[in-house]
Amino acid sequence: MRSTPPPTPTRPPTGRYPGLPVTRLRAGRLVLLVVTTFVVLIGGTIWLLRTQARPFLTPTVDSTAWPAWLRQAQTYPTTELEPPKPGEPVIDPLAGLNAKLAQMLAELERQRQELEMLKKRPSGTTIVQPGQQQAAQVTPPARTPAPPLFITHEIKETPAAPKTPEYTLAPGTTKFPCVVETAINSDVEGYFTAKVSTNVYDTATGRHLLVPQGSTILGHDQSSTLLYGNERLPTISLTLALPDGRSVDLGQAPVTDQQGVAGLTGRVNNHYWRLFGAVFIGGALRGGMQALQVGLAQAGGAGQVAAGISSVGNQAVTQRLGRALDTRPTIEVDAGQLCNVLLTKPLHLPALWQ
Repeated sequence: MRSTPPPTPTRPPTGRYPGLPVTRLRAGRLVLLVVTTFVVLIGGTIWLLRTQARPFLTPTVDSTAWPAWLRQAQTYPTTELEPPKPGEPVIDPLAGLNAKLAQMLAELERQRQELEMLKKRPSGTTIVQPGQQQAAQVTPPARTPAPPLFITHEIKETPAAPKTPEYTLAPGTTKFPCVVETAINSDVEGYFTAKVSTNVYDTATGRHLLVPQGSTILGHDQSSTLLYGNERLPTISLTLALPDGRSVDLGQAPVTDQQGVAGLTGRVNNHYWRLFGAVFIGGALRGGMQALQVGLAQAGGAGQVAAGISSVGNQAVTQRLGRALDTRPTIEVDAGQLCNVLLTKPLHLPALWQ
């Protein structure tokens, strides 16, 4: 059996970095390094002083060892400008430019002179250029007259556009069911509008829509013809306005109620209190005039004065009572009342759709 040598004792690490081996330089090696450095520095300084820092000379090469084709000197021909031959003109490249410049300067000078002449000439004169003067002396050839030009103002008839087929609404049998749109008051005569409430088709087939729902009818009330005791307002229709912008004249188609009675009705005010007041006041005034006339007649000479006052008073009372007794009733028709417009003449309208 081999005996295991005892382990070599290790020195514990010391220093700043424990665990790394510490290298120690001997004093002799350090001295040798310093001396070698000193010698190199002194030798370099002496060499610089002797050679004065001249560069190394390149070694010269013996040209005798070169081949024959390298020893031959190469010459290159030089290009020289050929002198102009005798007898040939020397061409100046700027001669053409100088000629053009001189021509342009001459043209500018001529135009400047013409402008000066135009400024100095009196009004009403005409300057004739030399070329124009020679042309004026030449007699122009006789010109043949141009053929006369005839202008006509005939209007050519344009081809008429194809007409849209129209359908008829027969009078008497056609009614427009309407709803009064604006309220009516007979105290002031005026216009009103009504809206068509249902579609209206042609009379012959009943398949072509001529007046759609929502069309507007313009009417006129005749309140000026009312008399005392009337309870219906006579009204007529004038124009039918369709939604597509067309308008149709209805003439004087009467407006009736749902039962077909002409005219519209509503709240009727006959003004009875106004009538009773006029009768009472008129009777009192007339009786007072008669009593005054009788009293003054008994007084003697004042009878004629009383008769004149009585006659004038009777005329005033009669005129006032006549207007009061002729008071027309007031008929008010509310908006939304149902009515019918009865056609009195045939209408021809195109169909909106079939």
